[in-house]
Amino acid sequence: KIYKKDEMIFLHRQNNINKKIENYGVEIDLRYNGDIVLNHDLLESDQKYPLLNNKIDFFVKNIPIICNIKESGIEEKIAKILRDYDYYFLDSQIPDILRLSKNGYEGRFIIRVSDVETLNKELIKISKPKYAWIDYSKFSEFDLKLYKEFIINIKLNLKNITPILVSPELYDLSYLKLINEIQNILPKGFFICTKEPTIWMDYVQS
Repeated sequence: KIYKKDEMIFLHRQNNINKKIENYGVEIDLRYNGDIVLNHDLLESDQKYPLLNNKIDFFVKNIPIICNIKESGIEEKIAKILRDYDYYFLDSQIPDILRLSKNGYEGRFIIRVSDVETLNKELIKISKPKYAWIDYSKFSEFDLKLYKEFIINIKLNLKNITPILVSPELYDLSYLKLINEIQNILPKGFFICTKEPTIWMDYVQS
């Protein structure tokens, strides 16, 4: 399959989305407060938060939405709202992944892999993920050789699963300087979650 740029780049943390984004996928953080709300941090009782139901018209139906699950057990509520959209769950708890994968949600879960989290082959077998979320914990002491070994190992072990790479500036904007080095060693076929999509455009279009 030839992927378009809007399938290969996800815009990070679009919790305050207020216009239709047609050129990229999006990543949002979801919690429950009587309704499904978009927020990364723990909810406060005296605050109002954007409702997913009120933001639905800003999402494009054929562009993927990564739903970062911040509270256990809210997946089915989200799926009801996004039933006509191309949505996926990130960071669901394993019991929820196992239960829901056996009840019609196979392929909806993104599996997390990092330098400190190995591939859970049994979980992959059951959930049949389309995407894997590729995280890295050592950008503060970045070693390109070690990072390349990590990436190559990931690529070799992910069969028929598309990797979504966490761009380093999601940890700290000072790590933007690492992106050029990473692009030079990154094999083709990685999707990207980023705050800076224009920096990644040459990679996804080449």
